[in-house]
Amino acid sequence: MAEKFIFTGEKHLIIAIRKDKTLFPRLPKKYRTQKIQKIAVEADWNALQYIEKPSKLVQLAAVNKNASAIKYLKYPDESVLVIALQKNWHVAKYVQDETILQHAAMKNVELIRFINEPSESLQLAVVSQRADLVRYIKNPTQKVKMLAVNTNPQLIKYFKNPERDVQMAAVKKDETCASLIDNPCMELQTYLHSKELSRCTMSQSALKDYIRQYQEKMAARGL
Repeated sequence: MAEKFIFTGEKHLIIAIRKDKTLFPRLPKKYRTQKIQKIAVEADWNALQYIEKPSKLVQLAAVNKNASAIKYLKYPDESVLVIALQKNWHVAKYVQDETILQHAAMKNVELIRFINEPSESLQLAVVSQRADLVRYIKNPTQKVKMLAVNTNPQLIKYFKNPERDVQMAAVKKDETCASLIDNPCMELQTYLHSKELSRCTMSQSALKDYIRQYQEKMAARGL
């Protein structure tokens, strides 16, 4: 049997919604005016999930109650997203609009910590300001890694199996970084070996020949 709703007036309905958070999703559409929707999300921001196309006013009411309300918005108003991000950085994971994320991150680069899959342009923008924040990017692109190690070669410690060019760039700036690389590429191993040999008394021709033989041995081992 369908549930029956009898209200003596709008005031009665508003009191009921504020008193019973489970009431709004059960209300027939005819009662769900914009004013009632706003009252509902102010009483419980989770009510936003039951509103198909909330107006900007209703969106704002929900976000002002709790910034996480944006997770229920399929087509959020841009200004609402901006307000949500200002209230709580963590909700960045719910924001899909690249332009808004870019603007927000430029105001607060720490925001990158809460963005699930930032674009390369966003990664570069953040790392160019704070290279150390690369540690919070789950899958930084090679270009981003290069930017990071060129700023601070020690940051290579945050990359799992960094590309050859990234390894070489870091170690050429700071040889001690080699110890931070789990699987150094053959080119890096050869480079380090040649640097060690160059400190010994050996002619250039002998050094080149030695390096060639060393590379052949490494290749034969599949390294």
